Amino acid sequence: MRNRKEIRVAYLTATLFTLFTTCIFAHDFFFAHAEVEYNEMEDRLECTLTFTTHDLEKQWISLGKTTQPFEKSIADSAFTKELSHFISEHFYVDLSNKVKTEFQIDGMESMTNGTTNLYMSVPLQGAIPHQIHFDLLMDFYPQQQNKLTFIYRESKSSYVFLPDSRKQALIISKP
Repeated sequence: MRNRKEIRVAYLTATLFTLFTTCIFAHDFFFAHAEVEYNEMEDRLECTLTFTTHDLEKQWISLGKTTQPFEKSIADSAFTKELSHFISEHFYVDLSNKVKTEFQIDGMESMTNGTTNLYMSVPLQGAIPHQIHFDLLMDFYPQQQNKLTFIYRESKSSYVFLPDSRKQALIISKP
């Protein structure tokens, strides 16, 4: 009998310890991903930007922007405008004509896996995308890593953005 009781206590202790350490460290990395595609017919870039919702919420609250969860704020146009301005400071395109071009939020969706998808686009008006800047959340989370997949015609290119490399050159040639 005594062995069974000791085994149960040891098992319960190990389980509680595992649960406790899991709660302390929600996740060991911070990550955002963007998929950007050049739409030749519309002469614009279209993008899906995905990030962990609670990471941006935490930064957003620390900046005094809101105390509401993003899911409750999505329908609010003032929130969307403020979010668009914030995103445009950390995710934008430099064009060949030396103009910084900001993506506009066309829609957003809060996913059940704890991420948020922003659907965005930016007209190019004949200019060629030259560089992309993607340092979303890097000022708040020093371990933040961002990745971007750029799609042009049948080719895909991947780019990694780290705190010491926040800009990457896009290599495309428009006919």
